[in-house]
This record gives sequence, C-alpha cells and structure tokens, in this order.
Amino acid sequence: RTIFKIVPRWWSHLSQNAILEDDQIFLHKQERVIELQRSVHKLSYAQACYMPTKADTYVGAFRKWVADIGGDPAWPKGMVQALPPATTTNSALLDRFHAHTKNCKSCSVAMGNLVKIRKVLRVVSLIALVAAAAAFARSVSPKISMGLAVLAAATALAREVMGGWVQKMKVGPYPPPRRPPSMMESALESARLGR
Repeated sequence: RTIFKIVPRWWSHLSQNAILEDDQIFLHKQERVIELQRSVHKLSYAQACYMPTKADTYVGAFRKWVADIGGDPAWPKGMVQALPPATTTNSALLDRFHAHTKNCKSCSVAMGNLVKIRKVLRVVSLIALVAAAAAFARSVSPKISMGLAVLAAATALAREVMGGWVQKMKVGPYPPPRRPPSMMESALESARLGR
C-alpha cells in the first residue's frame, strides 16, 4: 500500500492502459470476425461466439436467455444494429488521449505539467550548450566546460524521457503486450476465408 501512495496515479495509468488497449484491439478484431460469421455464414450470435469451456456456461446461458426473450441480439427499438465502421488504423484504436487522458484529472494535469517542464528543459539545455561552447572557446576551466556540457546533455535526455511519457498519454504502444498482431490477423483472415 505504501508503494501505491508514493507512485503518482498517472504513472500507474500508463501501464494499466496498455492492458485495456490490448483488449480493445482484440475485441475490435473479434467484432469483425463475428460480423463476418453472421453476415457471410448466416450464423446466429450464439453460433458465431462458440464458447467451449465451463467458465463460459453462464455467459452462454445469458446469451440464450437474451435470444429467447428479445431476439438475436436484443437491441432497444430504434437502435442501429450494425457495427460502427471498422477502424483501420492502430493509432485510432490506441487513442489514449481522447479515451482517457483528457477525462482523467490526474493524467491531464500531469500531461500539462510535463509539457511545461519539457519547454523549460529545452531552454535550459540550449543555454547550457551555448555556455559550454562559449566556455570552451574562451579556454575556461575544462571542468566548467564539461560540467555545462553534461548539464546540457542531462536536460536534453530528461526532456526526451518526458516526451516519451507525453506520447504514451496520447497513443498506446503497438503491438499489444499480450497478444501478437499475427494472432488477431490470422483469426480475422480465417473468418474472411470461411474456415
């Protein structure tokens, strides 16, 4: 518990979002597989979602109940029953900014602060680099020249690391950490081919 109090919430969100996005890509692909199974092979929803394990018994029973009571599947009257258009880019599926960051107080504040700190670090890095070059040109003590050069490099490195964090707050990583793209693409391709 102490660790969770020390680590900022936005930092834990960076890694937690990767798990959710992994599922998001997989579920998006699975929607397309089910859509193809239903439209091409004329399978019912229950047939398109074959669930062979005992853990899926209750999900299957629920789907059967929904199909018996409300149709296959039971949508509210007037609701469009087609899936939204297929998202073709990974960046659209992994859009963290609109899906999470702008709505999460911790992440949005952290992102704003990181952007401001990066601007300050850019200025500090440039000033330190110019000062290091000037100190070297004027034959000032090598320790001062090297110290300023190291400061310039360290601030530039810190700025780049923070830039990576800002990027992670905008778009999640691809490929997904738990499911390789080949697994999802092969499932989608086999559904297209009617296997």
